Amino acid sequence: MAQKKGSGGSKPTTASETPRPLPQGSVGLNMTPAGGGSSFPAFMAGTLLAGEADTSDDLGGLAPTFGNVLNSIGVGVATSQEALDKGLVEIAKSLSDTNIDLVTQVIQELDDDGLPVVPTDDSNLRKQNVSLINFVNPQAHEWKHVALSMDMSVGEIDNETGMTYNATQTNSSASTTGLLWGFVGWFQHSHTNRETSVERSTDQEAAWAQGQVRMDAMLAPRRTGKFPVPAEVSIGPQIAIGMGGVIESENSGVITRSQDLTITVRKADGSVNPDVPLTISSSSFAIELLDNSASSFNFTNTDGIVMARVKRRIPNAIFGRALRGTVTVELGQISKDIEINI
Repeated sequence: MAQKKGSGGSKPTTASETPRPLPQGSVGLNMTPAGGGSSFPAFMAGTLLAGEADTSDDLGGLAPTFGNVLNSIGVGVATSQEALDKGLVEIAKSLSDTNIDLVTQVIQELDDDGLPVVPTDDSNLRKQNVSLINFVNPQAHEWKHVALSMDMSVGEIDNETGMTYNATQTNSSASTTGLLWGFVGWFQHSHTNRETSVERSTDQEAAWAQGQVRMDAMLAPRRTGKFPVPAEVSIGPQIAIGMGGVIESENSGVITRSQDLTITVRKADGSVNPDVPLTISSSSFAIELLDNSASSFNFTNTDGIVMARVKRRIPNAIFGRALRGTVTVELGQISKDIEINI
């Protein structure tokens, strides 16, 4: 027997009582964001909720870094300058404590033919032991210029994204089947209610900081003067020279001028210094040693005296103008110069 669908056995429904049936998987317009109270559709719920990124704390935390770097550089410059100064002092002390033999005079002897006599030892050398600091000046250095600069860059991003999704699906159906003209019937009713809720939240936060430090420094020689050369004071025998008057004589047109010298040698305590040899020389005049009652004319007598005469021969009166020259008296490393004008 054929079955016939009909709506006579079903109760009509209104929109207020039963929602309109929707296809499977469809979305109704009554979706609202989680928590309710919002009139925006569900597709507006996926909104970017950006937080405020504040870098003031990070910048404030990095700011002392420049101060620390500046302090380290300053301490380093001061420490290195102190080391440079200490090194200079050590070098100067080492030079001062190092002595060398310096030849101050070379005596060249000539034989009877006027030729130089080759010395067999260094007795012809007059040496003096002096400190090396007199000839080597250590160089001092200092930091002329030190500059420091620093660049800092701080950034932060705070990103928060949230979405709430609520969906309600309702399906209702009814059907009837009649048999033998309605005396026997079959009634079927089906109602389905489905709700879907989805909530998703994403939070992103990123922060970074970078920087660089630049330093410009110049180390150069310090402007200093040369270490002063120590004054030398000799304590020992002293030589005194007394000059007599100028005597002029003429013989066969040749004029001879002479001047007597009285050379006195005393010890460091002022007492007379007898029987010590003297060397008397002059590059301009002839030297004649006189008898002074000593073992030799160039040795001091008991009164510590040596007598010498400086002579100049003038072959013609046109050369009679006075001539200036130097006479040198030596006793060991002690010497005495005197100017003679005859």
